[in-house]
Formats: sequence, structure tokens, C-alpha cells
Amino acid sequence: MDKPLVSVVTPCYNGAPYLEDYFESLLNQTYENIEMIFVNDGSKDDTEKIALLYKKRFEEKSIPFRYIYQENHGQANAVNNGFKYVNGKYLIWPDSDDVLHKDSVKVRVEFLENNLSYDVVRTNGYNFSDNYTHKTSCLSTKECYSGDIFLDLILEKTYCACGCYMIRFSRFRELYCDLTIPESSAGQNWQILIPMCGVSPCGYIDREMYYVRVHNDSHSRSLFGSKEHFEHLNRLKEVLLLGIEKSGRTDRDYKRIVEIKYYKMFYFDYIKIKDRENSKKYLKKLKKNHELSFDDYLYYAREFQPIKFRFVKYLAKFIKSGNSLYDKN
Repeated sequence: MDKPLVSVVTPCYNGAPYLEDYFESLLNQTYENIEMIFVNDGSKDDTEKIALLYKKRFEEKSIPFRYIYQENHGQANAVNNGFKYVNGKYLIWPDSDDVLHKDSVKVRVEFLENNLSYDVVRTNGYNFSDNYTHKTSCLSTKECYSGDIFLDLILEKTYCACGCYMIRFSRFRELYCDLTIPESSAGQNWQILIPMCGVSPCGYIDREMYYVRVHNDSHSRSLFGSKEHFEHLNRLKEVLLLGIEKSGRTDRDYKRIVEIKYYKMFYFDYIKIKDRENSKKYLKKLKKNHELSFDDYLYYAREFQPIKFRFVKYLAKFIKSGNSLYDKN
């Protein structure tokens, strides 16, 4: 029986230092019926030179390699450009600075071929440092299951490392008929996974099949507390809401769940940067929605109301942690 084709779509911006590791991991796959769709999103380094050298090596192994160059328009735009050329039954979209285990594609194809009620499957993975001296698991033991992970993804209680997942492309095409995800500058993995996991259970394979490179000079960490940081959170929120709408899920009030999630994120982040005005703003929002726990309030009081904090802390043993501080009636 012919093995189904797997399409690999990878956007890249200035990824030259890591491309050799990435391409080698694909060339070493034990499952060889793949096609490579590589989108150079306006890189200024040696990305093009390296990609074209590897194009020859892929084609020597009879693996189609489509190289696409575009001006820099961001990861979502680059991914959308790549989707136009997908011919595979299955799709993976690994990052260009990560590495796949040699059996990564094989084990996921086998799962989806043998479990037709699933349109999504994922494996374990590891985060590793640039110098390979440190690694940690992408997941905790409570995440080791197959089934409905829709809410866990929304609440970020599980991982969405793109290279751990594989999806059935026909189902993705049903959700995005024009093969175009919203071109936000945030949350590209969510734009794919939230709708897919909203309509399909996600399979789980208990093997470490993907390695996520963690950069020590994380841009997001350096921006914490800035205007750009809070704008980024708002973009992520919009991506989640769009994904939920695309999924069609109505079994819970997912919109409200997302609203409360981001109220809390803004609340705690503003407290961390000692912004009393905005902290109080989100405290009121949480209180109005009966979502302000006693511990949440203590966090605010400790920073801005030290006298009241000492008093309520004294009473804390009489209040069950996690219950609303305010009467819902």
C-alpha cells in the first residue's frame, strides 16, 4: 500500500544559524514520502543560500522541495503562502530552528492512518537550549492523554509546540476553505490548532519526537511590561476568539472564558510593574464577573494596600483559598 504524502510547511526569517540542524533532521526521517515547502520571509542572512543548497539534497532523495521567497510580511502570511502548494494528505509545520526525531513523521502518520476518527495527533517533545546543555519536557504528566484538548489549549494548560502536531489536511481545508489563516502577528499555532481541536479529538503518542530550541535572548521577556507587551496580549486574545468562532464550539461560553483569562493576565502583569491604576481597573472587572479569588485580591493588597493586606492575611485562615471574596448575590 502506498504511503500517504506528508507536506512540511516551514516559514523562516533569518534562521540561517539553525537551518542545517533542521534540514538534516528532515532528511534523516524514516518516513520519506514528504514534500518540503519552505517560505523565506524576507531573510537578510544566509537563509536563501542554505535553503537552496539543501534543495538539491532533498531532490537527490526524490523529496520535492519548493523554495518560496517573499518580502517580509510575518509568519502567518508566510504560512498562508506555503499552504497554497500543499499536496499532502497530512500537514506538519515545524519551526526552522527546531529539530525532529527521525521517527517523528512516521509515528504520527501511523496513528492517523489507524485512527480515522482523529484529525489531529501530537507527540511528546523537549525544550532545549542553544548550546544543547539543558533540556526540559514540553509537557507535564497530566497532559498525557488522547481526547478533547480544546479548552486546555485555550487556557494554555497544555503545549502547542507546532512541530509536535500533525493534522489531516482535508479537515483543515474544510475549516479554512481559502487556506488562509488570519494574518495576526501572534498565535499562528493557535490559529491552526484551536479550530482543528475544536472539531476533532487530538491523539497522543507518548514518545519524545520533537525538540524545541529555546533562545536565551527571548524578545518577549525583554518586552514584559511595555506597551508592546500588552498589545501582544490583546492580539493573542483576538486570535483565540477567532479560532473559537471558526471551530463552531458552543458547548460552553468560551468567549467568556477567554475574557476572564485575559482579565487575570492583565491584572497580574500590571501589579508586577506596579501600575496601580490599571491593576485596579482589572480588579473591578474580575470582581464584577465574580472571578476575583481571595488570593487574587491578596496579591493586589500586598502591593498597594499594605495595612489592609496585613489585616486580611490574618483572616486568611478562615477563608477557603480560591473562593470568591465577594458575594455573588
